[in-house]
Amino acid sequence: MRTELIALKLIKEKPKPIPETGDGQGEEIYEKETVRVRSGIMPWIPFGVGQFANDQNALGSVFLVTEVGLLTTAITSYYLIIDGAADASDNGRALYMTFWVSQGLFIAAVGAGIAEALYSFQGTTSTIERGVKGDSLDQPDLSLIPSIDVNEKGQLTFGLSGAF
Repeated sequence: MRTELIALKLIKEKPKPIPETGDGQGEEIYEKETVRVRSGIMPWIPFGVGQFANDQNALGSVFLVTEVGLLTTAITSYYLIIDGAADASDNGRALYMTFWVSQGLFIAAVGAGIAEALYSFQGTTSTIERGVKGDSLDQPDLSLIPSIDVNEKGQLTFGLSGAF
């Protein structure tokens, strides 16, 4: 449609930018703009997903390991309690205490992870990289982040998104 409007002379064609030259050696300098749009649902998911979506990989790993460890401890102690290991007076009190403390700490860690992800959340970020043709700007970015989307039928879909 744009070419038809240009042919009818209703709009003007955009002039192509002339590439800048580098250090006088005839190298062409290019710009690469990367715009990332993040889903507002991602910070609400536990196990460090919000931190990974916000590009805070170290913090996401801390939340992931902490929450998985606490959840595993709570589930293991619960199954030991219902399996009858808590019948003895010396083991029973320790298992019940382990169950309730690990469950409480798990809920606190999930809440802290969600609060931190919401605090650090940026919906849209834009970065501009400049470089000489042939440098790392021409190589693909293989980073992936978890994504949640709604398809044309209104169904919620989960997946990974990134640039290749």
